Amino acid sequence: MSWYQAAMKLPKTTPEEVAERQAAMDKALRNAIEIPMGLMRILSELWDPLKILAPVFNLSTASDLQVIKHFKSLLLVVFTLDRKVMKILIYFQVGVRCLDTAIAGAHDIVMLNLMDLKDEELSKASKLMVERSKKNTAEILDIVAKRLKN
Repeated sequence: MSWYQAAMKLPKTTPEEVAERQAAMDKALRNAIEIPMGLMRILSELWDPLKILAPVFNLSTASDLQVIKHFKSLLLVVFTLDRKVMKILIYFQVGVRCLDTAIAGAHDIVMLNLMDLKDEELSKASKLMVERSKKNTAEILDIVAKRLKN
């Protein structure tokens, strides 16, 4: 965003300066948008492996899910399932929700920057990734919920 702030300080006394200033602001906004859009693209690639993993990962071992170690601070309440199985399933759910949240947060940054840069293509691409994220999250959490019932 420092590029955008620098562009905002450019002179705007002549029509040429106004056009140059606007072009610099647009370029800075596009650069600022590319970081969260790139993040969304990379994170979106994780959905297919998670969908494959959700119904088959081994419930008796945490080694199937390396992501588990990142969520050790989660407080657990266990009712009917074996404590270790419950932990693994909850950690998996937390990981899925964190992925969805990261994509939603990146989308929010894109949309904030698009307020000053009208680009329907970027807006649609960002919204589509969020829609896919919500759909994938629901599908994966449904698989895990079914496993919890069994």
